Amino acid sequence: MGIGYICKSNLKLAVVVWDGIVAWDDWQKHLQRMFSDPAYASMQIQITDLHYVSSSPTISREQIQVMTDMFTRQRESLSLEKVALIAGDEWDKSQLVQIALRDISVNSIVFNELATACLWLGVKLSEAEQDIKQVLMKLRQNH
Repeated sequence: MGIGYICKSNLKLAVVVWDGIVAWDDWQKHLQRMFSDPAYASMQIQITDLHYVSSSPTISREQIQVMTDMFTRQRESLSLEKVALIAGDEWDKSQLVQIALRDISVNSIVFNELATACLWLGVKLSEAEQDIKQVLMKLRQNH
């Protein structure tokens, strides 16, 4: 399916959802799209929900490092301070991403549950759930 996101300017919140099989190429295009979005530049917090993604063996440690390099090049133009990664079945890769984000001064934590992530970010659970559903619907309509 792919990766989708929305930016909630009033909350300075980006909600990112991975759905179905996501390859490295999909992730790279997603990051390029997000980094070129002026709305994303002002987001300070982010929820990345990986519950809906199928295991993605095509994304390796080396590619996670490439992602880190992409973020590093964009870091000056981003306001991002905190990222909550909702791991699903992608716990190991989520932890690698967590370490990579911390290396570029983005506070990130891997969570099992959306409720705990929302508490950490100061976001209402019901609103986050609604946002995730909205992104999922849009992703699934486009495929």
